[in-house]
Amino acid sequence: MAVMYGPVCIMGYLTYGNSLRDSIIPSIQTLWIQQAINILITVHCILTLTIVFNPLNQEIEDLFKIPQNFCWQRVIIRSGIMVAVVFVAESLPTFGPLLDLVGGSTLTLTSIILPCLFYMYLSAARTKEEVTGIKDDSPCSYKDVTRQGQMAPRCHKAPETVQHLSAKRFRSVQNYPTVHPKVMWEKSTEANSSAQ
Repeated sequence: MAVMYGPVCIMGYLTYGNSLRDSIIPSIQTLWIQQAINILITVHCILTLTIVFNPLNQEIEDLFKIPQNFCWQRVIIRSGIMVAVVFVAESLPTFGPLLDLVGGSTLTLTSIILPCLFYMYLSAARTKEEVTGIKDDSPCSYKDVTRQGQMAPRCHKAPETVQHLSAKRFRSVQNYPTVHPKVMWEKSTEANSSAQ
């Protein structure tokens, strides 16, 4: 994010200096460029609304049991959602600070922290399925994620881990004795239960 936004901010500051405001558009002194930028941003927002509101629209249509084909009920629901959004947007006279608060508090979470957590849980589910051999559609618990972390390489077990990984993936090249993954899973479970 910083790599994309950083140069734009730096160039804007270098160009306009201390006269730069929250938005760079009012700092641009050529009127037709300001208007062109505003028109393009408006077109972008209008076209993006269709994509952004689609999950919300579909959930509300499902809640009211509206058919999935084109019908008057869908038009009314989607128009009602749009009217509600416009009402909220027009009701807040200074939307900028609220947008800054929501964006600043959720951007890091949704772009950095949550994707990592989702990956950890999905990876733990895959590992649990591989180790136990049972396809389980129930969500992973925090314990499953920490068990997977215990199965990750440790410094004092590095030779055993390298040997195990080599045997599992490159059996035709080097024939190391393998440790069955289920045994590792049971050992990590025993270690967790004894620690508690």
